Amino acid sequence: MNTPIRFMESEGMNMDNVIKQNEPLKVPDGAFVLPDGKMVSMNERITMLNNNVIVCGTSGSLKTRNFIIPNLLEGVGSYIIADPKGNLYNKYAGYLQKAKLYTVKRMSFINPEQSIHYNPLAYIKTTLDIQKLVYNLIFSNKEDKIVPDPYWNNQSVFLMNSIFAYLYESKEDNPNNNNIPTAINLLRACGRTDANTKSCKYLEIIKRHKEKYPDSWAYEQYMNVYPAPNKTYDTVVSNCLSKFSIYDTKEIRSMLSSNDLVFSDIGKQKCALFIEISDTDKSMQPLINTLFTQAFNELCLYADSREDSRLPVPTRFFLDDFPSMKIPDFDIKSANIRSRKISVTIVIQSPSQLAGIYGENSANTIIDNCDTLIFTGTNSPETAKAIGLRANKTPDTILHMPLGHSWIFRRGQIPYMCKNFNLDEWIEDNHHLFNVYKKI
Repeated sequence: MNTPIRFMESEGMNMDNVIKQNEPLKVPDGAFVLPDGKMVSMNERITMLNNNVIVCGTSGSLKTRNFIIPNLLEGVGSYIIADPKGNLYNKYAGYLQKAKLYTVKRMSFINPEQSIHYNPLAYIKTTLDIQKLVYNLIFSNKEDKIVPDPYWNNQSVFLMNSIFAYLYESKEDNPNNNNIPTAINLLRACGRTDANTKSCKYLEIIKRHKEKYPDSWAYEQYMNVYPAPNKTYDTVVSNCLSKFSIYDTKEIRSMLSSNDLVFSDIGKQKCALFIEISDTDKSMQPLINTLFTQAFNELCLYADSREDSRLPVPTRFFLDDFPSMKIPDFDIKSANIRSRKISVTIVIQSPSQLAGIYGENSANTIIDNCDTLIFTGTNSPETAKAIGLRANKTPDTILHMPLGHSWIFRRGQIPYMCKNFNLDEWIEDNHHLFNVYKKI
């Protein structure tokens, strides 16, 4: 069998000088690969830079190919990868598992029948966790508009708080029911069977629950909704059902029925979690946003539980098509993860695209929290002006930069434009390795 490969570290060495060797090179805290093939240390105490990266460029400028793929092949630390269409998993999962000895997991929102299981309710520890989960699932889709009248939003939140809290409070009695499919069943049980008495199956369930758990928060939350007139109440139930109907298919219910994910394990040993996301259908986006939010939170909690407050294995998030996500407080998260050995690489088409989702102030903060910027090209005069200002070049120079080139900006260093490493050529030269390791 062919031996695993590792990209050689040497100042200014290009990746076309890749060699095969039996033992990995010893690089302090690993290294990441820039588009020109140069490798830079990830030891923040040496570089005095964080490892957050923003890759910016117009559609078709090969952002994933210029940065994410070479760094996946390098195999340093653990990865959580947003994988539009599942292409990265199909091409490189086998290589990471067999050549780099990774534990590989596939979370697929495209083909859920081929996915590991994910239960967002498994990470609830407090009522605050419930509130965050409800908000993410109801309001985090950028296509959804929060109703101007806060009453309807509040009533929907109260109802879902109650259902999730009921499942959480009773999980020791019914551990297999603490999941979204059961929550959908309970939502249906909220439909009133008698308009005069305002009775429903869920009312009976929550009353019995209250008898067993006198301090039930689930009961308190439901009592905020229960007195509403029938028409109002029915509208609230219907609104919640419409939000959760996308998860009510056989395949999705199965995927959400149990949990195969322990996020802290990703920070303990080398793991690659591929999260397959459709680049055309955004209906699953609230659930995807929730997954990434919980991943950040759980990894930070695990790091904080350790004496040195750092993950044993550095973990990198590769967030392709980042503006399609809306991760709450991401501007704060991107600033605070550095000390825990967590980093993010976000891929966008333009700063304005990022501002459209997160707001101008938060978008600027996110960009400022990335000490490395990779720019691959633009057709936007506005973007060209912003990049030109950083590069000390005219907007026209940026607009007309040669194809197949990138600008590299590293805080405290002089920016430079480089010709991109030819990944296709390298893969072709080493096709035997990928043929051996292709299938997982």
